[in-house]
Amino acid sequence: MGLDRGRLRLKGLFAFGSVALALGYVVPTVGVASGPVTPVAASLSRPEAGPIALSSRQTRILEETRVFDGRAVRFVQRKRTTILPLPFTTRQVGDPNLAQGTTAVETPGAAGARTLVVSEWLLDGALVDSATLIDTTAPAAERVVRVGSKAAPPPPPTPQPLPFDPTKDYLRAIAGSATSYCLTGTTATGTQAGPGSIAVDPTVIKLGSHLYVPGYGYGYAVDTGSAIKGTLIDVWLTCDAAIQWGRRSVTIYVLAN
Repeated sequence: MGLDRGRLRLKGLFAFGSVALALGYVVPTVGVASGPVTPVAASLSRPEAGPIALSSRQTRILEETRVFDGRAVRFVQRKRTTILPLPFTTRQVGDPNLAQGTTAVETPGAAGARTLVVSEWLLDGALVDSATLIDTTAPAAERVVRVGSKAAPPPPPTPQPLPFDPTKDYLRAIAGSATSYCLTGTTATGTQAGPGSIAVDPTVIKLGSHLYVPGYGYGYAVDTGSAIKGTLIDVWLTCDAAIQWGRRSVTIYVLAN
């Protein structure tokens, strides 16, 4: 301020008419004269530097000009209100009733806020003192998300085709009789006689036909015999089984394949 005499650092009350200001500044002890008082209530247009806030505003409470040592000085009291956001946290909880891999918000959560109201005093634009008037905090509300842990039901089983029933799916059904033999060697079609070899009358059942004989099972018409005539067939079994088989009436099913 260009003052060279009578300086005194004060931290206390400065009285200007009926207004008392709390200042901490170097001011002279003599030469202060009274002048008009002009209260001003207006927002300062220049934003103050500070943390990123949800909102911040300033309000002038008092603006007062006085003549000091032949020079006018300006005192300003202002109130700064700042609201700082407080982010909410998110907590996950398992939910056995919710399908696995899905989520649901149980509580949306809400940000909190810290409100600071500070009174500031400036002398010719320079901050000389401040006091906190209000410092309150509204806590954030937690966000709760339910995470499903219920296992998905297994898919329905794939329908299986019904097993082949040779007594229903056949080309021909022949009422006949069957004996059994256990000789080994080469059949009339050149195959080796063994399980599944059946001797037939080729005029009734074509050689190479796929056959099904209840009590015996599946076989092929691969052999012939001098005694095998008409609807009589001869199925190959082991000798002991052949004796047990004997001769019996059967239905001979000629299959498609």
